[in-house]
Amino acid sequence: MDVKKEAKFILNKLGEGYTLKWILRKRNEKDLSNSEMEIIYKKMYDNFFERYKFVEFYWLTMEGWERAIELSRKTNISVNDMVHLATALEANCDFLVTNDRFFCKQASEFLPSCSSNDYKKNFKAFTLPL
Repeated sequence: MDVKKEAKFILNKLGEGYTLKWILRKRNEKDLSNSEMEIIYKKMYDNFFERYKFVEFYWLTMEGWERAIELSRKTNISVNDMVHLATALEANCDFLVTNDRFFCKQASEFLPSCSSNDYKKNFKAFTLPL
């Protein structure tokens, strides 16, 4: 989303006559309107779900949060990654795909885990019978 915001900011400022040098210095001080940001968000949201129709959102229950806390006390997995793992476990995911090698190794104790490259190479091994 940041890339889209930056592109919109640059195009706006070029249209207003600012130099590229000035724009690059100010690109972290974006002044996009709420409506411009809403348009960017909607396009990205729509594109994401058009491309990844299989993705579902899942919200942790209180038990899921408690499980994340308990697992984080017993492992070296970071808190952020533990929330991902607890969510995958609570949602009964079949496997976890991550490009974080350390997380992948640690998470594999709880759920089959692999990198996106390994998943692509071994898709059939992860495909469940219907």
